[in-house]
Amino acid sequence: MRLIKQYPLISFFFLAYAIFWIIWIPLIPHLQNLATFDIAPWVIFLALVGIYAPTFAALIVVSVSEGHNGLKRLLAPLWDWRLRWTWYATAIFLPLVLAVAAVLIHLGITKQYSLLTSFNWLAGVPVFFASIPLLMLTKLPLGPMAEELGWRGFALPRLQRRMSALSASLILGVLWALWHLPAFWVPGAALSMDELPTMMGILQYVVNVVGLTVVFTWLYNSTRGSLLIDFLFHAAYNALPTLLFVTTSITPSSFTWVTWTVAIFLILKYGPQKLAREKVTKE
Repeated sequence: MRLIKQYPLISFFFLAYAIFWIIWIPLIPHLQNLATFDIAPWVIFLALVGIYAPTFAALIVVSVSEGHNGLKRLLAPLWDWRLRWTWYATAIFLPLVLAVAAVLIHLGITKQYSLLTSFNWLAGVPVFFASIPLLMLTKLPLGPMAEELGWRGFALPRLQRRMSALSASLILGVLWALWHLPAFWVPGAALSMDELPTMMGILQYVVNVVGLTVVFTWLYNSTRGSLLIDFLFHAAYNALPTLLFVTTSITPSSFTWVTWTVAIFLILKYGPQKLAREKVTKE
């Protein structure tokens, strides 16, 4: 308990990693059919408990180090929904815009121009947009609600007390990406269904997540630390593989280039110190 009070941020990362890895590593052989949910109910339950590790870690550390008032401050952003509608639209549709740009780059590189000129994919557009609300609802309880209270609600503002928003994003991005390591050996959990974990694949994943973290920080700081916006952005990003079934697969490198282009634009526009008009450093 004394160590948690003395080193709350380090304690948070330690607990987030420990809880997730201790639960998921033994489950890896049982999670090979995760994408089809052809696994035992007890495995699904434990897997869900594991992905909530960042939330559990944040709640434990704040309970020990800051008590009841600290918990109220930690949870307060969950109810802060009074934002301009443009921020909600940005959170929901920005990942889709990034993905479409990546698809266009992919088609240009592979010279699959027929997919653009045939317009056969237009038949799927109504289904595409109709599926967005349902997919968002199904994705919210997984990564967004499981992780964001920890990564953005707890860790990000505390990192920003000590350093610039950009430095905080780079550190958090690497730690957030590597936290997923056990999931790399579960098809469809972190990497695509047919992608085997390799050093290059893991490096690609880390670079992409770090770029996304810069965008997350911009959203978080620009909305007074709203976790609802982060939930929506995270859910929209996680829904991309399903949403884009009407087009073509996105090469990881294309999406990473597009993500980092946006991240660099935000850094240049708002500056590395704040990555927004205001820097959120909640007590």
